[in-house]
Amino acid sequence: MKLTLLASSLFIVAACGGKSKPAGPGDPPPDNGGGEEAQAYGALFTQGASWQLELTTEDSSYDEETGDTGGMEKAAPVLVTCEVAQFAEAAGVKSIEIVCGNEEGEAGADPLSGYWAMNEKGVWRLPAWPAEGEAPGLLDEAMAIAAAPVAGVDEQDDSENGGEYSKVTIERKGDAWCKTEVYAMGDESWMSLCVGPDGPTEANWGWGGGSVHEAWFVRK
Repeated sequence: MKLTLLASSLFIVAACGGKSKPAGPGDPPPDNGGGEEAQAYGALFTQGASWQLELTTEDSSYDEETGDTGGMEKAAPVLVTCEVAQFAEAAGVKSIEIVCGNEEGEAGADPLSGYWAMNEKGVWRLPAWPAEGEAPGLLDEAMAIAAAPVAGVDEQDDSENGGEYSKVTIERKGDAWCKTEVYAMGDESWMSLCVGPDGPTEANWGWGGGSVHEAWFVRK
């Protein structure tokens, strides 16, 4: 099975403006004695860490000539290892690269793979690995998730005027914090990641338009 799955890209939606529908304050992150795991997504920032996840994909087809959409076909699950391949620390910021894949290749467009950074305020996605010995520039408005998140929903909808629709949801599932982002302007894409005190627990991502492509990670 080829593991380079989807062409969907990670999108970061700033939680400002638009309609806000808070779902109430979230519980505090799990107390583990003050380590990095005590903040949301902090468990990712462990040098040499790795996690086994089951990957499932589902795809539909689309005929451009007839406009017909075929039925959804779900592939057999495969086991994937996600690991911290690089780790650096500078000026109070920890940076990591996470790579997910198996002997058949890298998973690619999943919500976990890529570059991340963390300081005392929260966690960010990075577009590239920082220069040696330097901390990446981190803007508060681009933060992926706060160190102590508050559960809630931020929705912005200009679709009736031909504009964009976006929705960002922060929620607690058991002892994991989850962030889900949905973006639509004609076609729709989505990405969700849950991280608990011992690492990622589940993820979902995909896109839909003429055809639908969706994938899931579940921690094993």
